[in-house]
Amino acid sequence: LPTYVLKNAQGVEVHIRALGALIQKLILPDKHGCRSDVVLGFDSLGPYEDGTSPYFGVVVGRVANRIENSRFTLGDREYQVVTNENGHCLHGGKKGWDKKVWTVSSHRPVGP
Repeated sequence: LPTYVLKNAQGVEVHIRALGALIQKLILPDKHGCRSDVVLGFDSLGPYEDGTSPYFGVVVGRVANRIENSRFTLGDREYQVVTNENGHCLHGGKKGWDKKVWTVSSHRPVGP
């Protein structure tokens, strides 16, 4: 799966993986120009693919956080959603946005 790298002239660099729109690296310069990766996560896709990652850096959804007892009411109707964490629905369930493969619909390099 591809990794998309975005950079700017000030030394900011972000690495975004197609799986889960995962921000795998965010490299920022400090006031002295020393660059460091400030993202908490894994260097390989393994933990993201096998479900052992605690959602580090991914796009969560359809909801962020938990839906208590995996049900909610909207208007006069109650909805039951998938349970994936101790009787609750966490971050969109078993197949949340973190498990989707995202694509770039438009891409054009900018600058030198």
